[in-house]
Amino acid sequence: MKKAKRFLTGLLSAALALSLCAMPAMAAEGEGNAQTPEIKTSVSTIDKTKKGSITIYKYLHSTELTGSVAGTGEQQTVPNGATPLKDAGFTIYQVKTADELVAYYEAASDDAAVTADSFFKSPDNKTVANLNEGIADKAVKDAEGNTERKTNDKGFVQFADLDVGMYLVIETTTPDSVVKPVDPFLVSIPMTRVQVGEQATGNQLKEWLYDVVVYPKNSSAKGDITLVKKGKTDGKENEIENLPNVIFKLQRYNKNSASTDKYDDYTVNNTCEFTTNKDGEITVENLLKGKYRFVEIGYTEGKESGYIINNNVAYEFEINDQGKLVTPDGATPNSDFVINNDNTMTVYNHKPDLEKDVKQRDITKGSDAGNDTDYAVGDTVEYTLTIYVPENVAKLKTFKVVDTMNKDQLMHNLDSVTISSKDTEGQDATFAANTDYTLTNTSNGNNSEITIDFKVGTSQDKLNAAAGKTITISYTATLQPGADTTTDGNVNEAHLDYSRKTDIKDGEDDTPYEIHDKAVVYTFKTGILKKGQDGNTEKLLNGVTFDLYKKYDANTDKLKENTTDTVIFGVKECRFLTAADAKALGLNETEAETEPKWFKVDTLTTTGEGDEAGRATVSGLPDGEYKLVETMTNKGYNLLSGPVDANLTVDYTTSWTVSNKFSSDGKLIKRDAKTTTFKNGTNEYTYALITIINRKGFDLPTTGGFGTLLFSGIGVLLVVAGVGVLLSLKKKNRA
Repeated sequence: MKKAKRFLTGLLSAALALSLCAMPAMAAEGEGNAQTPEIKTSVSTIDKTKKGSITIYKYLHSTELTGSVAGTGEQQTVPNGATPLKDAGFTIYQVKTADELVAYYEAASDDAAVTADSFFKSPDNKTVANLNEGIADKAVKDAEGNTERKTNDKGFVQFADLDVGMYLVIETTTPDSVVKPVDPFLVSIPMTRVQVGEQATGNQLKEWLYDVVVYPKNSSAKGDITLVKKGKTDGKENEIENLPNVIFKLQRYNKNSASTDKYDDYTVNNTCEFTTNKDGEITVENLLKGKYRFVEIGYTEGKESGYIINNNVAYEFEINDQGKLVTPDGATPNSDFVINNDNTMTVYNHKPDLEKDVKQRDITKGSDAGNDTDYAVGDTVEYTLTIYVPENVAKLKTFKVVDTMNKDQLMHNLDSVTISSKDTEGQDATFAANTDYTLTNTSNGNNSEITIDFKVGTSQDKLNAAAGKTITISYTATLQPGADTTTDGNVNEAHLDYSRKTDIKDGEDDTPYEIHDKAVVYTFKTGILKKGQDGNTEKLLNGVTFDLYKKYDANTDKLKENTTDTVIFGVKECRFLTAADAKALGLNETEAETEPKWFKVDTLTTTGEGDEAGRATVSGLPDGEYKLVETMTNKGYNLLSGPVDANLTVDYTTSWTVSNKFSSDGKLIKRDAKTTTFKNGTNEYTYALITIINRKGFDLPTTGGFGTLLFSGIGVLLVVAGVGVLLSLKKKNRA
């Protein structure tokens, strides 16, 4: 009876100790810092000379998992969703020797049923620091004298070669992913083998288990998070868009890592790389409690969007005990990273922009705005480049502007370049050449070209102060005699080159993005086809001279400084006609003498050979009202009685192909002239020579000419006839 009582006491004690173990977890077989031992059992009597082991499996699962049962001391099956936990540290203390354990089981001692709480000064503080006196000295040490042992990557740790006795197990290192450490528990070596389900055999209750496997209940909060990737064009408040096709690496903080970097790659859902979807989002489910970071890698191949990749920047976040997304303590501040209240985070990328404008010749259209205008050859054309500077410009290796034009059409005036912005206090700041930027003439055989590099100057303070603001570049060019007079116009193109990633090191690829923008200057021509008409006969007349006059327009024509009677037209000084001169030429129309309106532009003389004779043209004219006054014609032809209209009242409309997408080679052509139409009123304007016809004049009699001879001849004939008659009559009288 006494033996039966002792056996029952031992069985209940073992069951009590194991009931403190938590939900069973999967037996991870094989490798790591220990191998699961072969199960050793004995029948009935405890063999105090045997050695045993305690193998602890540590798994994580969500707090929603339920159904924990008492441990059996043997390997069991892990429920779905459990994850092996590495680097959970355990320390065991031998709180009873073999003799004390046997005496306890046989009820030979005075000890009541013991629990783990029995070995702490207070049950509310179950830590090593609160152990009863003398217990800490009973910690089991390894060959190097260490007391704590940690789970391997299979999630288990083993204490082998243990003497028979009772052991207190305490989780002394808890990884960040665990909500709370497992409560301390007791394990006896050996323990009575417990019958389990239908697989049990009838003699299991008679065996002692010396190699005990335990599965402490491990729970961790898990959170579902979403990263939203947005692109921002700095300086343009409303230009924000979600970015697809951006790759991120997810890393988990491991404070025990031996790496020089405090972060190790961490595989989540079987991959550590994620790519934003069409909505610019990445969602990661069931992310365990702990500290993490996303690191931006780049775009998927061929999906560049022009936004600058934040190279080597970590976006740090934490999943807390409630599975909520929070900012971890000590995280590096980053204005491009926002953690929201709904378990989402927003990551911003930046992009600059470039806008090119040409000053309108017609001031009624605006002094600066516009992508097209018209000028005369020799005119100084004013251009403006507006650069929207990215907030992270200080981290870019390349940031420069290249401006190109066909040198037969336009030529840069290098000394005209001025650059300005706002400083950190919002005050106007002027950039100094060779200090805040370098200006280089990079012209080649066909093009006039300048390069303005903001990263080569001796100081980048003003550039960095302009981050998130705008930089304005102003310069001029001169319209050349070879300027195009067709609807193609004279195109000037600028492009902004900037690094694709931040913090590019020397030797690394820095093929930049390019943003291109264009402006076009139109200029026109007029011409004469001169014909002479004699009855039904026409011929082409060379050597006919015309003066071309333009009517002054206060909105388009510039007066020469400090005078009212001379204007600058192209490279010429063109003096106003007096009212009397204008009237004499038939030009003054209704103008008062105090308000002269016309000035001479050029003189045209018809030339050419064969079918191309009788022609004269003048190119490089701006829009306006013109008249031709014939000043010399061919002999036998009359001068024209008045001026001929040669108006260039041309309304031009440029249709642009607008793009917001970067090509596969990283270029964005913002605007490209698609079609241009010229109209004169409601009709389409097409250049054609103005046909001007001169007619033969009338021949008037001249003194000593053929008319007088005729009358004289008739008189002579009459005299001769009279003489003849007289002689005839005289002969008859003699007879």
